[in-house]
Amino acid sequence: MVIGPGSKALLMALALATEGTMLLPTPAWVSYAPQAQLARRSVVAVPLDPAAGYALDPERLQHALQKAAANWQRPDMLLLNTPGNPLGSAQSADALRACAEFARRNQLMVVSDEIYSLTAHNALGSASMAAYYPEGTVVTGGLSKHLSLGGWRFGVAILPPGAAGRELAAALQIVAGEIWSCVAAPVQHAALAAYAADPAIAQHIAQSARLHGARTRVLHSVLQEFGVPCPLPDAGFYLYPNFGRWRAVLAQRNVHTSAQLAAHLLEKHSIATLPGSAFHDDALTLRLSSSYLDTEQPAGGAEVFAAFARDADDCINHAHPRLQRAAAALAEFISGLGS
Repeated sequence: MVIGPGSKALLMALALATEGTMLLPTPAWVSYAPQAQLARRSVVAVPLDPAAGYALDPERLQHALQKAAANWQRPDMLLLNTPGNPLGSAQSADALRACAEFARRNQLMVVSDEIYSLTAHNALGSASMAAYYPEGTVVTGGLSKHLSLGGWRFGVAILPPGAAGRELAAALQIVAGEIWSCVAAPVQHAALAAYAADPAIAQHIAQSARLHGARTRVLHSVLQEFGVPCPLPDAGFYLYPNFGRWRAVLAQRNVHTSAQLAAHLLEKHSIATLPGSAFHDDALTLRLSSSYLDTEQPAGGAEVFAAFARDADDCINHAHPRLQRAAAALAEFISGLGS
């Protein structure tokens, strides 16, 4: 295991410590491709199929591998993020098993970013690639998501066993020694408490995951009501709806791209989103996030958490005014698009 000032720094270090072309299933978190490019790695995007729930598909991976070979590239890394940002959904055990067989057959190292795994709302959200490909998977994670400790930069990279893992650890230590040297001492003390297997902390994490799930399902139910395609979130606080069905209607409002759609929602409906283009997706998609609604103030967050522990349904209905306003604004926007 190697630790660093956040999993983002460790992902950058992994890109610097290794060589070759990277396969990147998309839509993907905004920093994966830029990090690879900063490390002078080529990136081959592997667009996932929305109609299949963005499931990993060995055929699409194989096509990307062949595309890379045609350009004299030799991919040696596959980067996964499950549960994911922006999708909010997780890959199934069957999808991970098939992906593991593909990676093993093609001698690929898999970097599995599992920063959202402890925010899982269900069992699917906690499945790990390392269970199916332990000899070739690097798992990264950290404190920021499941403990709401954004800014407390502490990340972990769990490396494969054996000689390959030891060689990679040595390379990562060289990068770490030249960039960050160590994690800040106060954050190390926080990490000791966070990883101490304290039942109270474990209970807090589980309760937080349930709260994230309940809030995210409010927005998902609005999307479902109006027939907006969107994966059911398995972890975290993101949703990824696709508004391609209304492309013609939106074009009449001078909305042709996901960036224009995000700007339109902010200007006309006070809904802040990120466009799908930020995640290497050309479709009329958006990423919605429920993570800050009604809990951005310390006192407010504590009150909401206590209310949820007493009565989950009542908390969602009466202690989340901003969430309810966001859901109403989203419903108003979609209903205005017509059927």
